[in-house]
Amino acid sequence: MSQRKRTGKRKRSSRSSGLRAGYKLVIVESPSKAKTLQKYFGEGFLVSASMGHVMDLPRKGLGVDLKTFQANYKVISSKWKVVRRLKELASKASEVFLATDPDREGEAIAYHLSKLLGLRSPKRLELREITPRGVREALASPRPIDLSLVTAQHTRRILDRIMGYTLSPLLWRALRRSALSAGRVQSVALKLLCKREREILNFTPKEFFTLELTFQLRVGEETREVKAILTKGDEPLRFEERDKELERTLREASWSLSYEEAEKEVLPPPPLITSTLQAECSKLGLSAGRTMKIAQELFEGVDLPDGRKGLITYHRTDSFRVSPAGVNLAKEILDFTFGEGWFTYRNYRAKRGAQDAHEAIRPTYPIPPESLKGKLSSNHVKVYQVVWNRFLSAFSPSFIYYYQELEFSPSLNLPEGWRVLYRGAKPVREGFAEIIGTPNLEILKKEPIPKDFLERAEIKLAKLTWKKGKTKPPPRYTQATLIKTLEKLGVGRPSTYATIIETLLRRNYAVMKGKTMVPTPLGMEVNDFLQRFFPDMINERFTAEMEEGLDEIESSEVEVAKQLSERYLSQFWEKLSSEIAKAKVQVRASDK
Repeated sequence: MSQRKRTGKRKRSSRSSGLRAGYKLVIVESPSKAKTLQKYFGEGFLVSASMGHVMDLPRKGLGVDLKTFQANYKVISSKWKVVRRLKELASKASEVFLATDPDREGEAIAYHLSKLLGLRSPKRLELREITPRGVREALASPRPIDLSLVTAQHTRRILDRIMGYTLSPLLWRALRRSALSAGRVQSVALKLLCKREREILNFTPKEFFTLELTFQLRVGEETREVKAILTKGDEPLRFEERDKELERTLREASWSLSYEEAEKEVLPPPPLITSTLQAECSKLGLSAGRTMKIAQELFEGVDLPDGRKGLITYHRTDSFRVSPAGVNLAKEILDFTFGEGWFTYRNYRAKRGAQDAHEAIRPTYPIPPESLKGKLSSNHVKVYQVVWNRFLSAFSPSFIYYYQELEFSPSLNLPEGWRVLYRGAKPVREGFAEIIGTPNLEILKKEPIPKDFLERAEIKLAKLTWKKGKTKPPPRYTQATLIKTLEKLGVGRPSTYATIIETLLRRNYAVMKGKTMVPTPLGMEVNDFLQRFFPDMINERFTAEMEEGLDEIESSEVEVAKQLSERYLSQFWEKLSSEIAKAKVQVRASDK
C-alpha cells in the first residue's frame, strides 16, 4: 500500500514529464485549452492551466477600502494547490508566457499570476484562435501585460462588489428575506423584464378593421384574382369600425391599374458576434449559457480522429471585423464549394461603440460541419454549423428578388396618403440564401403578376372584405431578445450576457416559460424596491455610462487609467452612499 502511494505521488508531481529544466512554460486558464495547445507549441514547451481566476476579493467582507478604493485581492482558497504547482513549474522554466483569454478577465488572471509567480517582465501571448497559425502569431509578438486592461477589470469588479455588498443587506431588511442580491447590470436586465411584464398585464386589446379589395383581372377567357389592401403609407389602414359609406363609394367607382417593378438586393447578414451567436442558437433551443459553454469548448479544442483542434476563433466579441486570414479562409472554402466567382469580398467593420478587441466569430479550419457528425455531440455540431454558415454567407453574393407593386386607382379622390396596393415578389438569385436560407421577407409570400397580362387586363372590383383584428401586447423577452436589447442600450459586454441571464434564473428573479423569460413575484418585488429607492442608478443610461467609463479606462494610458478608475469609483460611491442613506431612513420608518 505504501509503495503504491509513493508511486502515485511521483506521477502527480512529474508535470513536466519528458522535459528537463529550462523548458518554456505557457499558462492558460483551462486544462482543455492546455491539452490542445501542447502539441501546437511543440518540443521544449510545457502548457499548464490556472483553472480560471487564482485571485479574487475575499468571500467574506467587502474587501475594498471605501476611502482609497484599494482592493484586497486574495488567493482563492481552492486554488492554493494550483498556485503551488505553477510556482514549481515556473521556477524550473527558462521563460514563462501567460496565454490566458484575450479579454479583460484574461488580462486580470495574467496579472495576478505574474505577481504570484514573481515574474519580473511577464510575457503575454494573445491566442485569438487555438491553431498552429494562432500559436505562431502569438509567439512572434509577445507583449507586456496591459495594465489599463487590468485596471478596467478591477474597476468593474470593485463596482460590482460595492453595489452587491451595500445594497443587498438593505434588500434583505426591506423585503425580510436573505440571499437576495442587487447587481449593477443584472438589476437593469430585471428592470427590463418587469417593465415589459407590467406592459403586458396592463394591456387592453382594441379591435380594428382593415379593408381588403378583391379585383378580377380578365384577358379573354383567362381570369386572375388579386387581393389588394387599402393602405396609408406602407401599412394597412386601420378603422375603428366598418365604414359603410366608404364601402358604397368604392363599389360604385371605376378602376384603373398602374404598376412598378424593380430588382432589389438583400445583403447577407454580417459574421457572428457574441450576441448574434446566442440569438441564432436560441432558435435551436440552446440557452445563452449553454451556447457559450459549447463555444468555449469549440474555441479551446475538441478531440477529432486526427487530433485536437480549436474549431472557432475567440467567441467573446462585439466586432464584425474579419482578419485577412479569415477572409482568405472564406475564399478558399467558397471557391471549393461553389466555384470561383462566388466569393464576394466585403469589408466588415466593428459597429459604433464596439470594443473591437477581437474579430468576428468564424471557423479556423476548412472543416465542414457535416464531417463532424458522429465525432462531436449534436449540440456542438449545431453551434459550429451556425458559425460556419453565417461566416460563409457573409462573403457570398447578395440575394436578388424581382419586386412588383400594383396600384388600383378609383375614379374618385381618396384622402391624402390612401392607396390600394398589391405587392408581390419572387427570387431572381439566391446568393447567400443557398447557405442560410431565403430571407424572411413578407413580400415573397405573394407572387407577381405577369406584365403582358397586366397590360391587357380588364379590371373589375369583385369583392370588399372587412378583416377584423386586435392589437397585441408587446412580446415577452426571450433570452436572445433581452441580450439584443442590453447590447443596443450599451448595458453589459459580450463576456457578461450569459452570466446576467443565469443569475436572474438562479436567484429566482425570473423563470423560463417556454422560450420566454417571465419575472417572478420575487423578481417584481426586488425591482419595485430598487426602482423606488435607486431609480437614478438602476437604469439603462447610468449603467451604459459606467460601461463606457470602463471602456475609456481600458483604452487610456496606464497612469490616466488609474486616475479615471479612482474618479469613477469615487463618483459612483458618492452617489450610491447618498442614495443608501436616504433609503435606510425610509426602510427604518416602514419597520416601525
